[in-house]
Amino acid sequence: MNEMSDFERSPPESQLNDDPPDEDRLALAEQLIAGLQDEFAECADAQIARLTEICLTRWVKPARREAAIRQLRRIAHDLKGEAGTFGYDLVTEIAECFGVYLREVPEARQQHADMVRYVGAFHRAWGERLQGDGGAVGRSLLAGLAAVNAQARHGS
Repeated sequence: MNEMSDFERSPPESQLNDDPPDEDRLALAEQLIAGLQDEFAECADAQIARLTEICLTRWVKPARREAAIRQLRRIAHDLKGEAGTFGYDLVTEIAECFGVYLREVPEARQQHADMVRYVGAFHRAWGERLQGDGGAVGRSLLAGLAAVNAQARHGS
């Protein structure tokens, strides 16, 4: 007896016609992605605004600095993970550099000017919606932030 496995059998004709055409599925997927991009943009706006507020008002108060650093590290971590998903690799790289700064530079050596520089980098990259590596602007921003981190780590 030579029976066909379920794998070898063709699905009934009614099942073949129930699936939307590939173009419809693609259009639906594009709509879902566009919705997620809009959601990410709103979230990134809020995260960068919060990061700015913490850097410029909470971090500057020595009694609140430790808590501010924890909050900033969380925001940087979230931005790092989310931005690249939507093509904002430069924002991801800035967030990575900022996270390194916050982790590796002792609190006593962190400088207000460095915080302002990071805030400015986030605002420039996100405000201009620089995608990918951000080209020459992105390279310049990252080189400046790498120098900030190196100088702060070495205390010079």
